[in-house]
Amino acid sequence: MLDGSYFGNWNTENNFLRGALCLPEGGLASMWGRKPIWRFESLAQGYHLGDGLIRTMSDPKLRKQASIWPAILGDPALRLHVTPPPQDPTWTLSSDDNSGILTWKPSTRKPLGYFVYGSSSENGPFQRIRSELIRSTSLNLPGPETALQRPEDQGVTYYMIRAAELIHSGSGSYTNLSQGVFAGPVR
Repeated sequence: MLDGSYFGNWNTENNFLRGALCLPEGGLASMWGRKPIWRFESLAQGYHLGDGLIRTMSDPKLRKQASIWPAILGDPALRLHVTPPPQDPTWTLSSDDNSGILTWKPSTRKPLGYFVYGSSSENGPFQRIRSELIRSTSLNLPGPETALQRPEDQGVTYYMIRAAELIHSGSGSYTNLSQGVFAGPVR
């Protein structure tokens, strides 16, 4: 977070706000604002930098000020806590396409479990196929010729697995999900 004259003018040559993004040991995002009270407490609850910017700009106390000009350069989707995803997912179909097994290697941390999502396209959209956490690193599934739990799940041929980790922070506890890893059918 930077505060200084003209730091927020990121469109000028050799600007300090942009320069902070190029640091060899960091530089994921740089923030500037003319005396705002940044509202980043939501980062400790699993939210991202963009949420903090929106909370800052929406604060009624700040709207009374004439000039606050908050800005974030970098990725507003960055989160404070990152849960490592599972590794090497594989979905192996039986010879008759009526069943298969989805397997993966565990996340590098000890998650609560995993959520599994399915889609008929490798590009999604993906829907959760089991409401409960999967506590193992494998799941027996019907093949693409068999319906899953609901009729709209027919034809699922791609799966995504996300690790779920319980995070304890100064703002409370929440379940943090990893990025998804994907598996398609293999014979």
